[in-house]
Amino acid sequence: MESKSKKPNTYGYRYNVNDPEINDLYRRFKAWKGIPLHEPIADVERNEFERWVDIYLERRKSDV
Repeated sequence: MESKSKKPNTYGYRYNVNDPEINDLYRRFKAWKGIPLHEPIADVERNEFERWVDIYLERRKSDV
């Protein structure tokens, strides 16, 4: 699987949470953190989410 990581957008984030695969991970992350789906996450949580996705995608890549 090729990485979904791209150049950072204007906000500095590399993953688009509207991408179906990333959105699934985003919802799982919010559930894990106890953040309601209708609430946005803070910058600190978004950075943690991005690191979490990096690790998740690396593990998936090595499993293939």
